[in-house]
Amino acid sequence: MAAKAKRSKAESLPRVQIICNPGSGSFSAARARRLGRAYLAQGYEPVFAESSAQRAFEPVPGMDRICVAGGDGTVRHVLARLADERHVPPIDIYPGGTINLIARERGMPRDTQAFVTKALRARGQQLHPVALNDTRFMACASVGPEARAVARVSPGLKRLIGRGAYGVALLGVMFNWRRPKIRVRTADGVFECEALYIANGRYFAGPFSFAPEARLDDPLLHVVALKSARRRDFVMFVVATMLGRAHLLSNVRFSATGGIVLLAEDEHPIQADGDVVSTLPADIKVSTIALPA
Repeated sequence: MAAKAKRSKAESLPRVQIICNPGSGSFSAARARRLGRAYLAQGYEPVFAESSAQRAFEPVPGMDRICVAGGDGTVRHVLARLADERHVPPIDIYPGGTINLIARERGMPRDTQAFVTKALRARGQQLHPVALNDTRFMACASVGPEARAVARVSPGLKRLIGRGAYGVALLGVMFNWRRPKIRVRTADGVFECEALYIANGRYFAGPFSFAPEARLDDPLLHVVALKSARRRDFVMFVVATMLGRAHLLSNVRFSATGGIVLLAEDEHPIQADGDVVSTLPADIKVSTIALPA
C-alpha cells in the first residue's frame, strides 16, 4: 500500500526529459545521474533519453521540460528535431561536450545543482534556429579554413584530446590551402568573398567572438566575410577575433540580415555548431518562430 502511494506521488510530478550523448567526449553517466537528482530535488521527475549517431533523439509526449546535456552537435540535433514540433516545453542547455556555445552565452554553470537552480529561474528566453539547406543550426556556421578543418577532425582524437583535435586538423589545412570564390546574396546586394562566418549567437569556437552584438534570442544573422583568405589573412582574422578587434580589419565585410544565399562553383563544406552539415551552394535563413529556451 505504501509502495502504491509512493508511485502515485511520483507520477504526479512534472517531468523533465534529459537528453545525453554517450559518444560525447565529456559524457559521464555519473554526471547524468547527478543532473537527474538535481531536477528531482526541485520537484521534477527525470526521464533519460539519448541523442547519438546510433540513436536519433525523439521527444517524449507530455514532457514539462527538456534538458540537453551535451556539446554543440548534440544541442543542434535535438533543437533541430524540436523545431518541427508544434508544442515545445522550456528547454535547458547543460554545458557538456567539447564546446557548448549556447550554454556559454547563457552563463550556465557545470555544477549540476547550480545549473538546475539557474535554469528553472530563467524566464522568457528564446532560441531562433537557422535553416541551412535541409538542416538547421543554432549558434554559428562558416565556410573556409575552419570548415575544412572540421571535415578533417578525427573522432577518436577528439575524444582523446577534446578541442585540441581541431588544431591538429587545422595544421593539415594550412599545408593544403584553398581559396574558394563565394558569391553572397543578401537583401542589401551581392558581393564576393573567400571565407565566410555566420553568427546566430555571440560566441565562436569557445570564448571568442567576431560578432559581439549577435544574440541567440535575436532573429538576425551577423555575417562576416573575408574578401581575401590567404594564409596570412586568415591568421590575422583569428588573432583579431581573439583580441576582440576583428571589426578593425580592412579585409572584412560586416552585415546583419535575416537570410543569405551562398553560391560557388565547387561543393565546399559548411560547418555549423562544430560539425560539417552541408556543402555550397546554400540557402540560409533564420527562423522567426522561436523555441522556448
